[in-house]
Amino acid sequence: MLRNLVILAAVLALALPCPAALLKGDGTQITVSGRGEVKARPDVAYVTIGVERTEKTAAEAQGIVARKMTAIQASLKKLGIKENKIETTQVSLYPAYQYDKGKRTLIGYTARNQIRVTVDKLADTGKVIDTAVSAGATNIQSIAFSLKDESSFRNAALKKAFEEAKGKAESIAAAAGLSIKRILRVQEAGARVIPPVSSMRAMAAEAAAPTTPVSPGDVEVHGSLTVVYECRAK
Repeated sequence: MLRNLVILAAVLALALPCPAALLKGDGTQITVSGRGEVKARPDVAYVTIGVERTEKTAAEAQGIVARKMTAIQASLKKLGIKENKIETTQVSLYPAYQYDKGKRTLIGYTARNQIRVTVDKLADTGKVIDTAVSAGATNIQSIAFSLKDESSFRNAALKKAFEEAKGKAESIAAAAGLSIKRILRVQEAGARVIPPVSSMRAMAAEAAAPTTPVSPGDVEVHGSLTVVYECRAK
């Protein structure tokens, strides 16, 4: 019986991890975060264009909006915008009410149709807006500027974030009388693209060839990560 217990203890000892192995690499650690930012000129614009109309009947409202949106899309195609660059983002129809002293009265129906246009040539953004308005658009919902290929800028932002984290770790280690031995872990927190705020202003009515000017700013790409370093005494 005693012999069996000794054998069992030996087997368990072999199965359990060695304490030295557990402690290996578990020296002094420094955990730092880094943030990197790069800027780039946008090379694509997304213009959201809508038509809205309220009429006494749903059929009237929907019919008018449909005709106007068809005319808008036809005008944009003549301008050189390809069909696959025009995407419908909203179609809605709902009753419109008037409120007076707590009383609700049905006055008609409101129809809405909205598209998003991808403009590959930023210089044409103003023309797209003017063409849509001339064809019957009732609102320009938004203009967003971005990058066709974001990956290279994301990578550049993360690289800057790592360089900042490395600099922090080296400074902390030096102040503590330590030296960096190796990287134990790198965790990416993400890289996000921040589009510029669009800028629009109306041209003077008497201008010979009015074109809505659009002035995009830089796109900012922010990257962040966390790095864990193992250190040793100098």
